[in-house]
Amino acid sequence: NIIIITDGIEECKGDPCKARQYLESQGIVFKPFIIGIGLNSQQAQTFNCVGNYLSAEEKSLFKNITQIIEQQKLNKTTAQVNLLDIAGRPLETDVNITFYDYNKKNYVYNYIHSLNEINNPDTLIIPAHISYKLVVHTIPPAESEMVKLNEGTHNIIPINAPQGALSVLREKGTYNFNEKTRAVLRDIRTNKILNVQNLNSKEKYIVGNYELDILTLPRITQKVEIMPAKTTTLSVPSAGELKIQSLEAGDGSIFLIKNNGYLEWIANLAPATEQTYYLLPGQYKIVWRAKSMRSSIYTIEKDIEIKPHQSFLIKLY
Repeated sequence: NIIIITDGIEECKGDPCKARQYLESQGIVFKPFIIGIGLNSQQAQTFNCVGNYLSAEEKSLFKNITQIIEQQKLNKTTAQVNLLDIAGRPLETDVNITFYDYNKKNYVYNYIHSLNEINNPDTLIIPAHISYKLVVHTIPPAESEMVKLNEGTHNIIPINAPQGALSVLREKGTYNFNEKTRAVLRDIRTNKILNVQNLNSKEKYIVGNYELDILTLPRITQKVEIMPAKTTTLSVPSAGELKIQSLEAGDGSIFLIKNNGYLEWIANLAPATEQTYYLLPGQYKIVWRAKSMRSSIYTIEKDIEIKPHQSFLIKLY
C-alpha cells in the first residue's frame, strides 16, 4: 500500500488523474491513500480519481486506513463466466477461454472453463482495472463484447455457447486407412474451414448448420446439422482396392458413373505403369491413353464395380 501526503497545491504542471491512467495503461495498478493537509473540499475532490482520500485532520486517520486495507482484502474482485446452452443455462464447460485486454488487444489470461462440485461455473479472481474481451475457443469461437468488471464485487459474464457434437465413424478395413482420412468442417455461409476432424472421433461444435467434406475417393460432401446437447453420427462406407497396370506410362482419369449416366471426375491417373487407388463402393470408368500413342483414337475405356474390402485389377492393354 502507498500513502501520498499532499497540500493540494500543484506546482509541477502535472495532472494526477492522467498520471494514474497512464500507469494503468502500462499495467501498473495501484490505489494509494491520499492524506491531505489543509485542503478544502474542492481541492480534495481532485484526488478521487487517484485513490482513497483522507484528511490529516481526522483523529482516526490511521485507523481508517487500516480498516480500508482490511476491507480491500475481504472484498476481492471476482468473476464467473457463464457459458450458456440453448436454454440459457450456464451448463457448457470444459473449453479454453482467453481473456484479452480490450484496449491493448493482447491476451492476459487463459483458463480451461470448469464447473464446480455443485455444477456452477468456477470463480476467478482477476483485476478490475482492465477492460476485457473474452474469446471462448469453441468451434467456431464465441466472443464477448467489452467486459468492465465492478471492483470489489462478484461479476457474472454470460456468453452464448450452445454446443452439440459430431461423430464420424468408419469400421476397420484393409483398404480404409482411417488414420489418414480426414473430415473437413466448413462454415456453410463463408465456406471457411473451421476444423479438420479425424475419423472415429467425436468433436463438439456450436449449434447450427455446416458443410462436411470427408476426404475419401470419391469425396463425400454433405450438410450437417449440429443439435443442442446431442451427437450427430455419420458413417463412412468401407473402401475397396483398385490396382491399375499398363505396359507403359500414359494419361487418364478415374470417373464415377452416376445413376443418371453422367461421369463424375474422381482423380487423374499417375504417369506410371502400376498404381493403386482406394475407392468407395460404386461403378467406375477408367479412361486412358498410352503416351506413345499420339492419336485420340487409341483411348481405352474400362468399367469396373468396386466393392468394400475387396481388391480389383484392371489391365490397360
